[in-house]
Amino acid sequence: MYKSYRTQARTEYEKANRIAKRDFLLSISRGEEGYLQALEDIIQNVEIAKEQNLGIIDIPIERIKGTYYHSRAMSFSSNFLSFDENRYRICE
Repeated sequence: MYKSYRTQARTEYEKANRIAKRDFLLSISRGEEGYLQALEDIIQNVEIAKEQNLGIIDIPIERIKGTYYHSRAMSFSSNFLSFDENRYRICE
């Protein structure tokens, strides 16, 4: 039973990985960035006058556009699917 769950997980991961690669290449072919947006890149040359802690707030999922760190954004296509297959291997 355990092996069948692992096999199913691997199959689902490989399917998502193919979709991510396809989306990445499609974005690149349209002249768009293929990775997630990174806030770190956006605010790099912006002078921040003040930060204010908002506490914990609910953010609708459709409003999420990316991640904070550039290095993390490089592991995902613009549709939030992981496609860095060497980084996230399923152990056998």
